[in-house]
Amino acid sequence: MTELTSSSVATTLALRVAEARVEDIGHAIARLAPSDLKRIGAHAGDVLKITGGTIAVARAEVSDEGLEGMVQIDGTCRSNLQARACRSK
Repeated sequence: MTELTSSSVATTLALRVAEARVEDIGHAIARLAPSDLKRIGAHAGDVLKITGGTIAVARAEVSDEGLEGMVQIDGTCRSNLQARACRSK
């Protein structure tokens, strides 16, 4: 589990971790479902503080459909957070 905090609102949301899109690798992007972005009061382009085993920051973007309750981040961000991607069902 990873917690996300929007830098302007400081609302916390616990999400599962998923692998990033190939085009997002190395760009510090965290993709969330529109409903999850709304729950933390964030918008695409906002900087998010992501808390796992440690803390990282990433730019918020809208995720693929069907990934509500998950955050898509790349391997570097997952490693920095000491988090692993969960397996798809």
